Amino acid sequence: MFFTNVRSVGGPENSILFPTYKSAYFIDSYAITLPSIKDTNTDKNTNTDKNTKTSENNANEINLELLANIFFNNPPKWFSILLNMRDKLVSIFGIKTTNYIKTNANKLGVKTIAFFPVISNSKNEIVLGEDDKHLDFRASLLIRPINNGTDGNTDNNADNARELIATTVVHCHGLIGKAYLTIIKPFHYLNINYNLSKIMNIIHIQ
Repeated sequence: MFFTNVRSVGGPENSILFPTYKSAYFIDSYAITLPSIKDTNTDKNTNTDKNTKTSENNANEINLELLANIFFNNPPKWFSILLNMRDKLVSIFGIKTTNYIKTNANKLGVKTIAFFPVISNSKNEIVLGEDDKHLDFRASLLIRPINNGTDGNTDNNADNARELIATTVVHCHGLIGKAYLTIIKPFHYLNINYNLSKIMNIIHIQ
């Protein structure tokens, strides 16, 4: 899978995580362009036209929670293998395993996507994350309008165009957290790009 449709962007200022950017040890954001919202106010001369336009509009209403499930679930095989290895290693140092995180969230009645607890869920942004002894992790998926191509995407002339931004914010606790992050960074970049490309492919197929 190629990542040609994924681009690096600045951390979105309209994210609820924005106040945490300054103190973060690590932050990155990547984006893809979503299908534009079609105009439902034209060609209203017949009921057929109205029904057609309404159907088109409904098809363009993005369900952010659905996108989050696509993004975080069903990872590539290599990532699942690495995650299993990670769980076996970190348990030695008293760091939470993915199974512990999910199980504990379920006990507390906190909704999860994959194994990540959902911290915040609104129409335009969903935030997942967990605090641990080595680091605090937050992942945001946010939908926002594209502002006249200033995001760096040159192939976007459609009205009402939107982008989906995946932002990761990490606050490390000491050397263990920093060392952990250094090890997983290359895989983090691959996984973020893979997951955004996966969403792009599914949207285009539909």
